Amino acid sequence: MKRTPFCVVQMNLVPPTPKLREDTTTRYALLIGNTHYEHSDRLPKCANDVDLLESTLSSKLPARDRFKVRALKDLSSDEMWKGITSFFADVQRFQEMERAVVLFFFCGHGFYEGDTTYLVPTNDDINQRKNWVTLRYVVETLRELSNVAIAFLLMDCCRANPLGEESRQCVDVANNVMIVTACGSNRPAYETGEPFSQFLSFPSHFC
Repeated sequence: MKRTPFCVVQMNLVPPTPKLREDTTTRYALLIGNTHYEHSDRLPKCANDVDLLESTLSSKLPARDRFKVRALKDLSSDEMWKGITSFFADVQRFQEMERAVVLFFFCGHGFYEGDTTYLVPTNDDINQRKNWVTLRYVVETLRELSNVAIAFLLMDCCRANPLGEESRQCVDVANNVMIVTACGSNRPAYETGEPFSQFLSFPSHFC
């Protein structure tokens, strides 16, 4: 399960963001790559993808466009919650002084059930999925951060339900959030490409 070689689905790119003042805009990126799962297939390219994006965003872009990057790998459910909430707190900390551009990247297994997309942690007991981070949580939290001018979510994970239940596309993206996924609603993504995911061929231009 994971990653298509050709697939980028964009959900709801909204009206243009007001022009940002260069001296008051900070770019933040959270990169999560889960490779070693307890029950599911290993995804060795996830670590490579995180390393590539971390290097690109923090040092290879023009100085004015670089991101403050936090790169995390092989996170359990508790570690994912801790890492994500800590990142959002950092973004919000200086909200009276600056506007933020946020990039959130998740590479790993995904699980789609009903109207919920789960970001699967390394301790991937499916019976514990109600404790997993959801895409909806990430989107809604970003929308609540008053200093986020625009946010990009890059989701390199499946959106298929192994239990076989019918799913539907149901993420309400509005205002300042854009989502790019490796596959459509209720679809698997496959791990291809060497040594990185071909999914990154789109975000590399996007950054």
